[in-house]
Amino acid sequence: MVLGAFGWWMATRVLDAEGFADVVAKSSQQVEVRDYVADQATLRLARTSNFVSAARPVVSDAISAAIATPPAEEAIRDFALRAHEQVFQARGARRVDVNSQEAAVTIRSALQTINPTLAKKLPANVLDATTTISQSDTVDLLFRASRWVEDLYLPSFLLGVGILVLAMVYARERVRAIRTVGVTVAVAGGLLLGLGFATPAFSTVAATSDPLRGDAVAAFIAVLVGRLVGAGQAFFVFGLALAL
Repeated sequence: MVLGAFGWWMATRVLDAEGFADVVAKSSQQVEVRDYVADQATLRLARTSNFVSAARPVVSDAISAAIATPPAEEAIRDFALRAHEQVFQARGARRVDVNSQEAAVTIRSALQTINPTLAKKLPANVLDATTTISQSDTVDLLFRASRWVEDLYLPSFLLGVGILVLAMVYARERVRAIRTVGVTVAVAGGLLLGLGFATPAFSTVAATSDPLRGDAVAAFIAVLVGRLVGAGQAFFVFGLALAL
């Protein structure tokens, strides 16, 4: 059942372009993420503008507020959607067929909806990074596993439910079996809940010399695993109720 829940989360929040874009858009509206993006933007602008350098806190607050608007959120969602589709698209039998020209077309078209001027000035290193991500071993693994995950997560969950039901129906001591099943499901839910409780640890690991970066990473992961934590809560409550 836990494997089924994990597969459902993978299929709807990581492997699905719409789901992943929704995660990116929602996380971009978190205060920690907006503050980090605004801080990094003003840090770079301050190098070329004395005004920004002198009024950096004000400019940072303005950028953070601008990100928290519906048009900005929609632009971020659209960009993440296009980027996900670019990374996971398959050309022929080999994933390495993705080339920089295809990356350029997709990234520039996405930026065109946000900032046409910026799209024309797209640096070459952005294309290199996109191509590297598209051809990474991790993405190849996810791409190959995506069809199996999408096809098997529901049967896996139903199989788990069926096994638990059979265990309770055919148990010699039914009350004890029901209690054991309930405790087992609650513990499984607790494992999924642990992902949510561990989110602050990601902040410490990713902080390095910039504490805002760690908070932003933790906020993104919290949004990313939200559905998985929700499934853990459902398992925990159901298992506890069954055991009692």
